[in-house]
Amino acid sequence: MTRYAALLLSLIVWVLPSEAWAACTQVTWGYEPAPGNILIINVPAFNAANLNANAPVGTVLHRAVVPTYSSGGYSNCTLPGDMILRGTTGTPNGNLYPSGIAGLSLRFKYDDEPSLPYYPWNMGYYAAGTIGIATAERMVFEVVKTGPITAGGAITGEVAGWFAENGVSQVVSVRLDGPIIIQPNVPTCAVTTADISVPMSAVSASGFSGVGTSSGAPQNFNIGLNCGGGSPGTTTRMYITLTDQTNPANRTDKLSLTPSSTATGVAIQILNGATPVSYGPDSSAAGNPNQWFVTQTGNGLVNIPLSARYVQSASTIGSGTVTALATFTMSYQ
Repeated sequence: MTRYAALLLSLIVWVLPSEAWAACTQVTWGYEPAPGNILIINVPAFNAANLNANAPVGTVLHRAVVPTYSSGGYSNCTLPGDMILRGTTGTPNGNLYPSGIAGLSLRFKYDDEPSLPYYPWNMGYYAAGTIGIATAERMVFEVVKTGPITAGGAITGEVAGWFAENGVSQVVSVRLDGPIIIQPNVPTCAVTTADISVPMSAVSASGFSGVGTSSGAPQNFNIGLNCGGGSPGTTTRMYITLTDQTNPANRTDKLSLTPSSTATGVAIQILNGATPVSYGPDSSAAGNPNQWFVTQTGNGLVNIPLSARYVQSASTIGSGTVTALATFTMSYQ
């Protein structure tokens, strides 16, 4: 999740030539310092159900002006460097900080003056010595739509902070009083081909030329889905994981044969285009091992074209029958 940052604007530098500091000591604030002398700015919770997920890109979906209750402070630093505003989920794009939810970013501003800029990643350079940190009476926090909102999620806890000593010493923490729960009305999908039988043609052992080679033409098949219920213009990002039911721990691209198979030295490969699919756990969690992206889709029918082929899995092939079983798990993110 991304973090809001609240207050610093100007960095006033005094260079102390004769003194050395062990590191950036934590900021001493003029009023109500938090434990560890990190200034904490709390952004009030709000009702995220009122966010318009269908608004145009660039729309400010929520704006809060938050009191900072500080008269500024200072920090002592050994090394020169940059004062950094850091979000919790990655580097920003200009002054837009990732929120952890696709299509939503966070933005922070010093005070509520139209002429003042929004904070970028690099707040400014400082020299070693005592850094004076001026703070406004208020900080502006915004939630901005930056793309399609394709799935729900939550923005919680600390959303940003200022860091000195090239990003090592934290001096300000921006935190949410409560979670921002995003539940966009995006399409949901139902599988239309829950059970798929793929008949494989007979092949000769002589058609293989070594471990990893295939024989016979791939057999095509499709996984079908029907997606609907999304508001106009909304989409969902669709991912899939295939699992080897005979050996669920299999993470290779060769599907194991079932115990009823009598052939030996061969396996089945399922192909996504020309790429063999590797197998993963039966889970819809984002980032599941060997999960892969299918498409981003709105309301409508979706077909996932795949194919299956034989592949030699051992140096010796024994004739017989081949049966293999895989399941697929969809994930919408």
